[in-house]
Amino acid sequence: MAKYSSPALQALSSPRRYIPLVIFTLIIGHYFLAAIHSGYGQATSMSKLSDSWRKVAETTCNSTVFLPPKPSASSSDSYYLPAQPSLAPSGPRPVIEVEKFTPPSRKANAAFVFLARNSDLAGVMQSMKHMEDRFNKKFNYPYVFLNDVPFDKRFKYHTSQLTNANISYGVIESSHWHQPDWINEEQAKANREWFKDNNIIYGDSVPYRNMCRFNSGFFFRHELLKQYDYYWRIEPDVTFFCDLNDDPFLFMQDNKKVYGFTIALYEFPETIWSLWNATREFIQMYPEYVPEDNAMAFLSDDGGQTYNNCHFWSNFEIGDLNFWRSEAYMKYFDFLDSKGGFYYERWGDAPVHSIAAALFAKKDQIHFFENIGYRHAPFEHCPTGRIHSQNKCWCDEANTFALYCCRGKIIDNALGLFVREPESKDHCKQVKPFDASNWTTAYDVDGFEAKAAELLGGAVRIPTESFDNMGNVGDDDHWVVFDKLHEYLEKQFPKTHKALKVEKVNTYGLLFTWEGSDSSLKPLLLMGHQDVVPVDPKTVDQWEQPPFSGYYDGTYVWGRGSGDDKSGLIGILATVESLLGRDFKPRRTLVLSFGYDEEVGGPRGAKPLAERILEIYGQDGIAMIVDEGGSVVTDKGVAIARPAVGEKGYMDVTIEVRTPGGHSSVPPTHTSIGILSKVIVDFEDNPYPVKLHRSNPMYTLLQCEAAYAAPDAFVPRFRKAIQRSLISDKALEFVTEVMSADRVWRAFVGTTQAVDIVNGGVKANALPEQAKALINHRVAIESSIVDVQKHIETKLAHWGKTYNLSVEAFGKDVSKGKAPFYGTIMASTTDTTAIDVAPVSPTDSDAKPWNVLSSSIRGAYRDSKNPKVADGDIVVSPALMSGNTDTKFYWKLTKHIFRYNHHFASDLYNGAHTANEAYKASGFVDMIKFFTTLIVNADQPDAL
Repeated sequence: MAKYSSPALQALSSPRRYIPLVIFTLIIGHYFLAAIHSGYGQATSMSKLSDSWRKVAETTCNSTVFLPPKPSASSSDSYYLPAQPSLAPSGPRPVIEVEKFTPPSRKANAAFVFLARNSDLAGVMQSMKHMEDRFNKKFNYPYVFLNDVPFDKRFKYHTSQLTNANISYGVIESSHWHQPDWINEEQAKANREWFKDNNIIYGDSVPYRNMCRFNSGFFFRHELLKQYDYYWRIEPDVTFFCDLNDDPFLFMQDNKKVYGFTIALYEFPETIWSLWNATREFIQMYPEYVPEDNAMAFLSDDGGQTYNNCHFWSNFEIGDLNFWRSEAYMKYFDFLDSKGGFYYERWGDAPVHSIAAALFAKKDQIHFFENIGYRHAPFEHCPTGRIHSQNKCWCDEANTFALYCCRGKIIDNALGLFVREPESKDHCKQVKPFDASNWTTAYDVDGFEAKAAELLGGAVRIPTESFDNMGNVGDDDHWVVFDKLHEYLEKQFPKTHKALKVEKVNTYGLLFTWEGSDSSLKPLLLMGHQDVVPVDPKTVDQWEQPPFSGYYDGTYVWGRGSGDDKSGLIGILATVESLLGRDFKPRRTLVLSFGYDEEVGGPRGAKPLAERILEIYGQDGIAMIVDEGGSVVTDKGVAIARPAVGEKGYMDVTIEVRTPGGHSSVPPTHTSIGILSKVIVDFEDNPYPVKLHRSNPMYTLLQCEAAYAAPDAFVPRFRKAIQRSLISDKALEFVTEVMSADRVWRAFVGTTQAVDIVNGGVKANALPEQAKALINHRVAIESSIVDVQKHIETKLAHWGKTYNLSVEAFGKDVSKGKAPFYGTIMASTTDTTAIDVAPVSPTDSDAKPWNVLSSSIRGAYRDSKNPKVADGDIVVSPALMSGNTDTKFYWKLTKHIFRYNHHFASDLYNGAHTANEAYKASGFVDMIKFFTTLIVNADQPDAL
C-alpha cells in the first residue's frame, strides 16, 4: 500500500474533477498519433520508458544512493486510481468452472499477506492473478488482507473469485496504524516540511509513516496472522514472471531460513539518519541477541561503525513470522519506536527488517530467491539461464536485480551462503567426538577379539531362519528354533538376564529394560533382530565355510546372520554385559527390543514389541532409537558414516487387464497380455523424475562428500557445482542431472518402480482372459503412497480410454471411455504391504539426539584400531534407507530414529543375504565400542 489519497469530497469540489476527461482525450490522441506515425509510437512506448528508468539505475548504482524520478510534492499522498472492475452483482454468485485442485502432500503453515485499501482492488487482482497462475493454484495457500478500514463487499467479492484458497479480511488496530500521542507533532511536522522541501519521496506523508511503522512492528501481531508461521508479502500491481514449481515456504521451513528477498537497494540516507546510531545503542545493550555468524558485512563496510544504507526491498519478502515475534526483534522494535524515528524521520520497514535479519539471524538463514521472477515498478528481478527457460519466465533476462545497487554487497563477501562462494562444510558441520575411552579400553586386551568372535559365532550356529509363508507362532514348527537362541543368550549373558527386566512379547520378541536412576529422562532404545534370511539349499556348495558354522578363521566369523543382524543383537548384549560387570549404573533407562521376523516384515515380532513399548512409555516417550541401517563408506578417500535418518515408502501394485476369452485362431488386435505389455512399457519408458531437494538427507551427504572427500574424488568443476547448488537452482539441477546417471544414487533419491512378476494365459490356443503384473515401488521421501496412486490412476485412465476398457484404480472407478467396454484394467494394492514414507529425523545443530549419535560414532572410531581411520577422524552425514527396517512400527515413540551399523562396508566379506556372509571380528569389536560409547554418552546430563 504505497500511495494514499485526499478525501473524496475534496476531489469532487476542485477542478481536478475534469482530470478524467482530459486523460481520456490524451489517451485517444496518443493512440491516433501512434497509428499514423511509427516514430511517435516508438518514442512513447513502455519499453522506451522502461529503458529510461534503467539508465537512471545504471548511472546511479555507483553513487551513494539510488534516486528514482522526483515525485511532485503534491503527489506523495495521492491514491493510485486503477481502472475499476465492475461492482459486485447483487444476484446469486455465478457458478465458475475452476481447475480441479489436488493439494500437495506437504505444506507449511503459511499465508500471503496483502496490506491494501479498497481502492487498490485492480492492482490487488493483478497480483493475485499472477500469483495464482504461477504458483498458488498448485499449492492453495490462504490470503490475509489487512486495511485500516473494513474491506467493502466489492473488494471481497472480486478477490474471492480469483482463488480456491481461504481468504481472511482484517482491520488494523487503530493504535497500530496511527501516529502515537506521545510524538511531538510540532517537531514531526517541521521535519516533514523539510523532507518535502528537499524532494524526498513520501517525505511529507503521515500515512506512509503509519504503514512503515505497522509493517515494522505490528503486522505479525495481527489476530489473523497469529495462527501462521510463515508469510509472503505481496503488494498491489505486482508481476510474477515465472512458474514456481517448488514451495518457497517449505524451502524456508526445511532449511531453517528466516528471511527471503529478491532485490536489494540503497535507502535514502536522509530518511534514516539516526537509525544506525539507535541500532548500535541497542546491540550494545543486548549483545547476546547478535550471533557470531551474522551478516553485519552486508550492512556496514567498516565493521559496524557506520551503515552503508543497503537493505532488502521489503515490497517482496518471504519470512518466518516467529523471527519477528522473537524476544530480540520485539525488544529491538520497541526500542526503535521509543526513539520516534518513524515520524521524526522517515524510517522505512525495509531498512528496519533488513538490519534485524542481518544482525539477529545467522547469515545462512537469509536467502536470495533467485528463481522467483518479480516486478514491482520500477524494480524487477528476472531469473537467468536454465531457470528462465524451465520456469517459463517471460521477462527479459537482462533485467536482473544485479543491475541495481548493493550488488557488490550481495555477491562479494557480505551475506554468507547466498553472497560468497558457498562452502559445503557449512552444510556438513561435525560435532566434537565423545571420549568414552575409560569404558572402551577393556575391549583392547589380548583375547577379547577372539572371545567376541566366539559369542557371535555361537549365535550364528543357531539357524533362526524366517520364511515368507510361515504360520503363526504355535502353529508352525519353524519358530521353535528361537527357543534354542534364547537359551544361548541366557547362558552367555547371565548378568544381563539377572539385572534387567526381561519380557517375552508374542512368545519370541525380547524386551529388556535397564531402569535408570532418573525417571524424568526419556529412555534410549536400541534395536536388533534375531532372525536371518534363509539359505538357499542350492547355494550351500558355494560357501567357503558351511552357512551356519559360525567358524572364526582368525579374521572373519562365517555364516548366515554374522552381518545381518546377529552382530547387532550380540553386540548390544555384550555391551550391556560388560557395563554391568564394571558396575555402570545408568541415569537414563535403557530399553532393548529384539524382533524375530524382521526379514519378513516384522508383523509378529517388531509390531507387538512397538505396541508394548508404546503402552509403557506413551507417544513420544522415547528419547531416541538406534536400529540397523547405514554403515561407513570410504569410496571417496574419506571415511563417512551414513546413519539413515529416513526410509523410503514401499508399495506393491498389481496391474490387471481382463478381456474376453476365445479361440486363438480368431484373435483380437490386442489380447489382455498385449495390452498389459504396452502398459508395462509405458511405465518403464517413463520413470518417475528424480528431483533432489536441499532438505533431502542425500543432498547433505553429497555436500559432506564435496567438503571432505579426497581431491581426486570429484572433477573440480563438479565439486564446485555441488557447493554452488546450495544457493543456485541452476547448479542444483546440473548436480541432479549428473548424479542421476548413477543407478544406485538415483534409487535412493527418487521414486523407483520395478516390474517383478508377470503372469497371464493358460493355453497356447486360448485367448488369455486376464494378465497381471506386479510393480514394486519405493517411494521418495518428498512423495507419498497417495502420490504414486494418483500417478498410476492417470496412466491407467489413458490406457483405458485408448482400448475402451473400464478402469478401476485402488477401489475407484476412473473410467474415461463409454460403455459397453471391451474389458477392464485395474490397479490394486494391499494395506498390509504398503508402507508410507518414514518421518525424517532432525539433524540440525539443535537436535541433541543426532549430536549424541554423531559424537558417539566419531568418538568410537577415535578408539578404533582400524587402519581406515588411522588419523582418528571420521565424517558423519545423514543418509537414507532405500529398504525398510523394523523401525516402521516405532514412529509414534520418538521423532529421533536412526538406522546405523557401526562397521565399514569392507568389514563384510561378501555383503548380506548372499553366499559367504562373513563378518570381520575386529569390526565386531568396533561395534561393541560404539554401543558402549553411545550408552555412556546418552547418559550424560542434558545429553538428550
